[in-house]
Amino acid sequence: MLSYNKALQTITEHLSVIPLKTEKVSLEESTGRILAEDVISDINLPPFNNSAMDGYAIKYHPEIRKWDIIGELSAGKYTEIKLDNNTAVSIMTGAKLPDGADTVIPIENCILTDSSFSVLDNYNLKQNSDVRKMGEDLKKGELAISSGRQIQTKNISIAAACGKAIFWYTLN
Repeated sequence: MLSYNKALQTITEHLSVIPLKTEKVSLEESTGRILAEDVISDINLPPFNNSAMDGYAIKYHPEIRKWDIIGELSAGKYTEIKLDNNTAVSIMTGAKLPDGADTVIPIENCILTDSSFSVLDNYNLKQNSDVRKMGEDLKKGELAISSGRQIQTKNISIAAACGKAIFWYTLN
């Protein structure tokens, strides 16, 4: 009887000589297949600094706790807005941060008036809070999924975000 290690070595040696062919399949048909080549990100993910929460985007200043609201930004709909220390925009999760903004204050930590808001007294305001930085998840040129992996549902969204048509390999 063969030991486990000897059996594994024998199987590995025999499998390495079996010719493989590649085929291209749609993302929807790729689950369970084995990736034939590395997927390299062709963009930064996220592609720009964006809000991780619904709230208000501000230009951080440690002494300011009240801002005038000068606009609103939603995910997928960007308008150029320039902030200064005393202005803010209402922002939704995933929306691109406007120029000058570096911090998002979650809506639940705000006291809203007609055209301005302030933060709750006990809110610990920190610079860069609730901001997803450009390339934070994946940088352009970085390995997104390595070849030889069996594709699971979670890999499909990553490949799609990288804009890839995926090639898989199968045995002859």
